[in-house]
Parts: sequence; C-alpha cells; structure tokens
Amino acid sequence: MKGGWRRRLALVGALVAPAGAGLCWQGAAGATRAVVSPGAQARPGTPPAGPARALAARLVPGGAQLTATPLLSPARLPLTLEQRWADDTLVESLARSVSAAVIGRAASAASCVVVAIGGRTVYSYHGELPALPASNMKLLTATALLDRLGPAYRFTTELVVARRPVGGVVHGNLYLVGGGDPLLRTPAYADAMAPGGGTYTDVDAFAALVRAAGVRRVSGSVVGDESRYDTQRTVPSW
Repeated sequence: MKGGWRRRLALVGALVAPAGAGLCWQGAAGATRAVVSPGAQARPGTPPAGPARALAARLVPGGAQLTATPLLSPARLPLTLEQRWADDTLVESLARSVSAAVIGRAASAASCVVVAIGGRTVYSYHGELPALPASNMKLLTATALLDRLGPAYRFTTELVVARRPVGGVVHGNLYLVGGGDPLLRTPAYADAMAPGGGTYTDVDAFAALVRAAGVRRVSGSVVGDESRYDTQRTVPSW
C-alpha cells in the first residue's frame, strides 16, 4: 500500500507515549535519556508541565532541559528508513515527470526511464522498451570522452597531400583527415545553428592555411578521410 510504511511508523509513534508527551530530555552531558512521541509544542529549555513534568522527574533525576526534537525526526531515523524515504521522494518526482498528464499520453507511452544508484535500480519506467537515441545521446558520448580522454584533450584535424605542391599545384588529392572534432563547421552553418556562431572550428580557416602555404590549385579532389573511425552508422536493433 502506497505510503503504508509511513502510516505504520506514525502509529508506532502514537503507541510509544500518550498525546502531548512528545518530548526529548537531555541530561547535563547532552546525552538523550528518554524519548516519547512527537506531540509536544514546548520550546527548548522549557520544563515539561502536568503529567509530563512527573515523568521527567522520574526519568531524569536532578532536573533536565527540554528539547523539541521529534521522535520521527530524520536525525533519529535509521539509515535504511532515510534511504527508503529518499527513494520514495525520487520515485514520485520521476513518475510525475513521465506521466501522461505532464508530457502527454503518446510521449508517456514512448518514454523509458531507468535510474540506478550504486548498482541498485531505484526507478524503472518501461525499462525494457527499445528506444531510438535522440540528440541527448551526445550527453552520454561527451561523458564517455571526458572519462577516457580527460578535459584537456584536443581534437586534431589535418590537411595531408601525397606529394609536396609544385609551383603552387597539388598533384593528386588534398585530404582532410578527421580527428573527431565535433565542432568542425563553416561559419555560415555555425551562424545558422546559433546567433554569432558560438564556439566552433572554422573550416574556412583550413582553406586560408592552404593558400598561405602557396597552394593555388588542386589537380585531384578534396577528400574527407574518416578512417580513424568505423563506418557503422546505425545499430541493427534500431
């Protein structure tokens, strides 16, 4: 039953002590001497009144200070209960985020979410549903690259010819050898993607470098070399 364990805990708290006796007494050394249910409204330092005063006198001879720490305060809960409470809160939030009421019936039916913490599955919604990776796949790719290569790594793109230019002419092909730079683009394309172009590697700058090297003509073709990576573009299960 949803939330049933919370209600059972509340029931246990009610049975521990009578209503209005929700007090925690501390001795001079600060160690807790007695704890009952969280019904008291007293302020720290205020002595208990009525039947609670007699109870305090028996439990803590010589007087004590009163604190208002509830029995079911998170500070008093065992770690397993704290984890259960945190998991329930997370699950409720995730369930809301993929519900039909929030993202629509079609999107909810086509969505899948699996959250694991320390190898423990905390939440699963359509966990076995095959799904096509969308643009957010780049988040996983970037995370893997940062883990394997580190944040200081720089991608290198090269221009290569089989023979040195003669008289400003490249006899054969000019090869643009890709090194994995995800931001390699022309200024026009970059500006179309983001106003001002954002951060990118300027392909036109390569042309300027070739010209600065004295090359005026390429007798063959400009060839893109992608041999650093395999040619697989999709996964059969897609």
